[in-house]
Amino acid sequence: MTSISPEEELEMFEMKFFDPETALIVTNGKFNPPTKGHGAMIEHLFALAEEKKKEGFKPVVMIFTPPKNRYIENNTSFISSQTHIKTRQKTILSDEDRVNILENICKQINVNNYIFKVVPLNFMELKNKYMAKQKEGEIESLSIVVGSDRYPGNHNKSFVKYGRNRNNVTPTSEIAKQLRNNRGFDQGTQYSSSLFREFVKRYMENGNNINKNISKSILNNRISSNNKNRIFGQTLNRFDESKGLEERLKQTRNKKKRQRQEKGMSRARNVKSKKKKTKTIA
Repeated sequence: MTSISPEEELEMFEMKFFDPETALIVTNGKFNPPTKGHGAMIEHLFALAEEKKKEGFKPVVMIFTPPKNRYIENNTSFISSQTHIKTRQKTILSDEDRVNILENICKQINVNNYIFKVVPLNFMELKNKYMAKQKEGEIESLSIVVGSDRYPGNHNKSFVKYGRNRNNVTPTSEIAKQLRNNRGFDQGTQYSSSLFREFVKRYMENGNNINKNISKSILNNRISSNNKNRIFGQTLNRFDESKGLEERLKQTRNKKKRQRQEKGMSRARNVKSKKKKTKTIA
């Protein structure tokens, strides 16, 4: 059976579920790996779906997560910069694995059985399409939950260009504030993927199981214990292999540097030789 691309699958989903009464609710994130903070954001998506339902619309929730498989494929020949190494280090889960885990989290949150889809594509590359759909009446409204750095209050006002009164944009910083205020979490507590990786690093440095337990406690509480252990192990592997990749990158850079130097010396010798010949003829 021929597999279809994420783009084709997305198009079929839209044809099936989009209509002029659709209230589209979306977010875009790496979710690598999904944390408690991500869980709060997904809960917010389905809370918005409930609001849209009460307003008489047909809510559709979509979670976009940009594809990252190329950073974790066995062939690492593409790694030509420190940036590539860092991105690979942060890419704990494959696209397929990430989608499966996010779908499972959504199923546990989505008690009212709203239509939803996890899409392994970058919403930032598709946002104009969805804004056009809303403007042209193919969907009724567009609600977007975004990171604070992409919040329209800063620089990206295109999010509210169309239908300002019907659409809404929620920065994740507001959700984090609600997470702390409504659930009694400590004000200093964070639930980010970067904090998860930080405690994994600390565990690698000192082998203290407290750091291991803290890192796993940051992961979304709807992820099974087996998957948490697997994610922790894969993160250890990413950090461990990055040392070898950094050494290989250093060797490659040194090799290219020597080649440039040798090429420059060769060019200088040729110029010197030509000058000497010219002087002899004269």
